[in-house]
Amino acid sequence: MLQIYVMVIYSILCRIGGTRMANEEKELHKFVYNPKYREKVIARVHKERDKQYNKGVKRVKSERDKLVKSRSKEISRISNSRWEISCGGKLWVNRTEGKVRINYAEYLFSSIQGAQLNIINGSRIETTSNSKSKKHVSLGWAVAGGVVAGPVGAVVAGSTLGKTKTKGSSVSNQIPTCDHLGVFVTIDGFVQEVVFISSPVDQTSPAFSRAQRDAQNLIAQLSVLSRTPVPESFIRPEDESSVKVIDAQIVDKEQELQKVIEDKPIYTLPDMYRMEENKELSDEDYLQYLINTDSERMAENDSANSSILQNLMGEDYKQKLKTIGGVIGKVIFWFFSIVCLLYAVISLTTKGGMLSVIYFVVTGMIINPITTAYIRSEGVKLSVWYLIIILIVGFMAGVYSYSGV
Repeated sequence: MLQIYVMVIYSILCRIGGTRMANEEKELHKFVYNPKYREKVIARVHKERDKQYNKGVKRVKSERDKLVKSRSKEISRISNSRWEISCGGKLWVNRTEGKVRINYAEYLFSSIQGAQLNIINGSRIETTSNSKSKKHVSLGWAVAGGVVAGPVGAVVAGSTLGKTKTKGSSVSNQIPTCDHLGVFVTIDGFVQEVVFISSPVDQTSPAFSRAQRDAQNLIAQLSVLSRTPVPESFIRPEDESSVKVIDAQIVDKEQELQKVIEDKPIYTLPDMYRMEENKELSDEDYLQYLINTDSERMAENDSANSSILQNLMGEDYKQKLKTIGGVIGKVIFWFFSIVCLLYAVISLTTKGGMLSVIYFVVTGMIINPITTAYIRSEGVKLSVWYLIIILIVGFMAGVYSYSGV
């Protein structure tokens, strides 16, 4: 069984190999003797090589672009790591570069000139009746205090406890609120406000306590930062060592990309399209050799076609001449046949003699195309020259036998 199995596999492989060889021979024959197919093969080779070349260039460019993006991300990471966020996100401090970020704008420490609390208080009335409560907001009153001039100023804000009013079964309470809380910051002579509360909140609420704490912290920190000197020098994010490592990688990748671009594709003809006797020729010489053989074959084909055409034209010309000559001959012999019969009638009516009439009638009947066609149909070879001799002799005999001559 094993031997049979091996033989079957061997036969299958032999068939595959034979089919492959036959296909390669067919491809070679088409490439050598079919110029249009050869152009298609060359175009396919160029397309495949160009595709590989473009793929290599695209790959290196993609790697370069990834490094550039990585560099940008690293610079952003370093820049963001230098910022300290405080006061509920209202104050960003970069001590490395001596900057603060307030209201999405950046300023140097030396530009800070002061900070002042801005608070507007108010109240609301809450009425409770039979487990129901009604809230009424009253007009507020404003208190401003605390100026940074040396030590940070204290917050001046009066707080009034709610008043309770009892009316029947109803109880009314006046609850203090904060309608607005912010910090005026003076930078390079211009004042801008950092807002912590913009809508009324109860002064007993956690939101008010947190906003008040952040506002006092902002004033305190700005007071300290205004006296902090700005660093004369610092390492820029793009000059950090981690960024420099990526810069070196980008340079190497740029050089690699330049080499890949300069390494233009080489269009090598596959061996399956080469004849054995031309293996040593370069692709250019081999293709030129095939072009020359194409020209020789075309010249031979043109010569052969021209010879065949000439032969065909010669035979047609002869046949046409023969046909035209036959028609002219029939016309001539019809003419002389009628002439002979007319002379026979004249001889009969003028009493020229029966012998003259017989000569003219017989001559006219023999040379008539109908008679000659019948004679030839019977297998008798009747040449035109015979008919001419019969015409001349018969016509002259009829003339000489005319009784009047």
